[in-house]
Amino acid sequence: MRYTYRIGLFGAACIVFACVPFHAFGGTVFGDGAPKVLIFIKDGEPLGSASVALPILENLGAPAEFDVFIDVDRDGTFALDEQAVDSDWSFSEADTATVLAVRFEDRRQLRKLVRDAHRRIGVRVVIANFGGAKIGAQHDYRARLVAWDLTDTYSHEPGFIGGGPGEFDAAAKDAGASVEAKADEKIFNDKVPDLGPRAGKKNECVPIASANSLQWLAVKHSFTNDMPATTTDLLNELDQDMQHTAAGVAPANFLPGKIAFTNRHMLDLDNKRIDAVVTDGKSDMWDKILAELKAGEDVELVIDFKDSPSGTVKASHAVTVVGAHNKGTKQWITVHDPLTPNGNDTYKVERNGQVTGHPLGKGFCTFIVSESYVRT
Repeated sequence: MRYTYRIGLFGAACIVFACVPFHAFGGTVFGDGAPKVLIFIKDGEPLGSASVALPILENLGAPAEFDVFIDVDRDGTFALDEQAVDSDWSFSEADTATVLAVRFEDRRQLRKLVRDAHRRIGVRVVIANFGGAKIGAQHDYRARLVAWDLTDTYSHEPGFIGGGPGEFDAAAKDAGASVEAKADEKIFNDKVPDLGPRAGKKNECVPIASANSLQWLAVKHSFTNDMPATTTDLLNELDQDMQHTAAGVAPANFLPGKIAFTNRHMLDLDNKRIDAVVTDGKSDMWDKILAELKAGEDVELVIDFKDSPSGTVKASHAVTVVGAHNKGTKQWITVHDPLTPNGNDTYKVERNGQVTGHPLGKGFCTFIVSESYVRT
């Protein structure tokens, strides 16, 4: 059962679900504004990836199950091969877009979508399940296609945590076996900032991801007076502490830079780096992220982009993790990403630690840096 959004007339090829009012089930209210279909480009060419950003006006107290269809062939209907999001569970937060990766089963649909020159396209969003209750609600929108250009902000420099390497196939579904079934878990930190890139500051994802967390912790634990006066000052200090250059931040400078900042401002924070451990093809990174979030920590995640878990790293990127949840054998993280527009971006994490559907392609969870608030 679901919620859906779309444009056009119903036809023989349409997928039809029973509708329920928008204001049902604990205040799950969808905005009147149109969703956005984000097409990621660099140096004038599509990266081969896309996301859909949904307008949500209220918090959902538990993850909801989303299906999204995009009318790629523009015939006014939604065929089975136009399903762009297949049963992804995600938190939603008031006034912040809920962002899901576009991953068609038929890769040709993604190639057609990312090269579409039109500005509007039909989108149907379906909420099949909310808080464990099957609801079956849908609504159709005329969504706006938005080209999101990474050219001036991100590049790939070997050995640094920065940005994107080039074209990937974000639709690939070869992440391997699912994780073992476990009890359902959910944790979400709301009101975490989602700072964007600064003009003239390339590959600044590590300082930005860290600044998101520090600002959230400062409000949560009432030490804003001990922080730099402005966000610009905060980022400038983190840049210096982490030895940021136009190439990005060297992985070895991430944790020491955070510690240097913490010590200078005499903050009651305990900084630590936690690496992923892969045993018999299973990564423990998602479980470690969940544990840190449940302990009230902030979490910054470093993702390495490569063709396989043991492959050569083509690029690295840092994001702020704001949520983690699972449903049976499937598990997801929700992040604030300096690479993307403001929003809660949700990605599935596979058994081997692969993050599926990220705009930069096939990424693997490598390590996290987190901070504990410890009053001394």
